[in-house]
Amino acid sequence: MFAHQILDAVDTPVHWFGKPFGHAFEQAMAQIGLEPGRVAMVGDTLHTDTLGGAAAGCGSVLITDHGLFAGQDIRAIIAACGIVPDFVVRTT
Repeated sequence: MFAHQILDAVDTPVHWFGKPFGHAFEQAMAQIGLEPGRVAMVGDTLHTDTLGGAAAGCGSVLITDHGLFAGQDIRAIIAACGIVPDFVVRTT
């Protein structure tokens, strides 16, 4: 939110990097020589990991037994936000 307020006050083009913006994923794939269809983002959040992977054209695997969603009803969270990972798994 703060970053957007600054952008509204200045007239400068901005390029976003990092999750969930696709450029970070694209740069990483270019460095290792893989196409997006061969990559899956594995993480514990929908709004950065899953959304970021999708922005770069990658698959996504949501880990649910630790991190942000540990102990929560992930189906309800996915339904509420509309961000749907390709796979939902537990690590244990």
